[in-house]
Amino acid sequence: MNKKISLGAAIAYMAIVAAVAFSLTMIYSMNLFNVKMTGITEREKMYSSLHEVDLYVRENYYGAIDEAALQEAIARGYIDGLEDANARYFTAEEYEAYTQSTGGKYIGVGLVTEPDASGYLLVREVYPDSPAQMAGIKAGALITGVDGTRATSANYERLSAKLRGEAGAKVSLTIQQDSQENNYELTLRVIDVPTVKSAAVNDEIAYISFTEFSGTTADQFTALLNNLKAQNVKGAVLDLRGISSNELSYAVKMLDTLLPYGTIAYSRDKQGNLTAVAESDANAVDLPLVVLADETTKGTAELFVMALQDFGRVKVVGSKTAGDGNICEIFKLTGGAAIQVTTAQYAGPKQNTFGETGVAPDYEVELNAEEGSRAGILGNADLDAPYKKALEVLAAAIK
Repeated sequence: MNKKISLGAAIAYMAIVAAVAFSLTMIYSMNLFNVKMTGITEREKMYSSLHEVDLYVRENYYGAIDEAALQEAIARGYIDGLEDANARYFTAEEYEAYTQSTGGKYIGVGLVTEPDASGYLLVREVYPDSPAQMAGIKAGALITGVDGTRATSANYERLSAKLRGEAGAKVSLTIQQDSQENNYELTLRVIDVPTVKSAAVNDEIAYISFTEFSGTTADQFTALLNNLKAQNVKGAVLDLRGISSNELSYAVKMLDTLLPYGTIAYSRDKQGNLTAVAESDANAVDLPLVVLADETTKGTAELFVMALQDFGRVKVVGSKTAGDGNICEIFKLTGGAAIQVTTAQYAGPKQNTFGETGVAPDYEVELNAEEGSRAGILGNADLDAPYKKALEVLAAAIK
């Protein structure tokens, strides 16, 4: 049987609801007002202080004031004063160069060089499918001249810069290789920089390392995994030590290759609110993996490790990661300049942040490496204790 309430009771109920709604609105409005007033007060103090400095300087400074340089210094000083390690001020020129970054590609001939004791340019690496490789130039060769100028220790920077530039430009190299000296004319073009490297441990296990996370890393990584599976490799060790990245998309694209459907990353703002920022689809390469990470694993490389760990996809060997989970945003300013500031922190699939705390390994094994010798130890089972442990963990997983 339906019960009826009196008109008076209904009015009273509506009045109570309205009063509660009004109270909540007032509380929210007062809080918002207080925040804005605090901001206004602080800005007034800042402007007053700056005005006072400007007044004294303009009245008493002996030199001439470069107004453009002064404005830039004020903006840069403001960002520096935030004590945010990730904050940055870009001039218009710096910001344009930053936005034109080719994301893992570069324009050049495909050579990585370093100064040689002889004064020549030593070819340390030749990128695959590059003009240099197609010309037959090999690692270990010496560049003795560039565009007719003999290479010396004094002009290394100037000559090595000629190996990069605008697509279509040409550069003439004199190369000493295989006891012969020959001349080559190469045309600069866009090149995919290899950022993923693989070495066979044995017939069943591969060792995969990274030089960086870039816009081309995910495609290279996926192609490598598919190739390993085609070769019947049963598992791989992923070495994330030394990798630092601030770009979310680079890590997400690789995670999408490895993880099933689900949210793989969140952002947590300063009020503690969580927002999903990345998901994986249902397709995943199921190759057994073990990850190596330590205090040199930083930023979205840490998110990569945490996401794999949260999904139960891998075991992590090494030591705690750097603990840099800050999300940075860039805001363009009037005139073309820009600023970058931290706006939130990343959280993994289980909604835990890793900023300041880092990502803890499943097996804690320290790398005993003296300063300067680290590069020669990584991936050496006789010297690299975390790597040796990772091989043991992976071998047990694929049995």
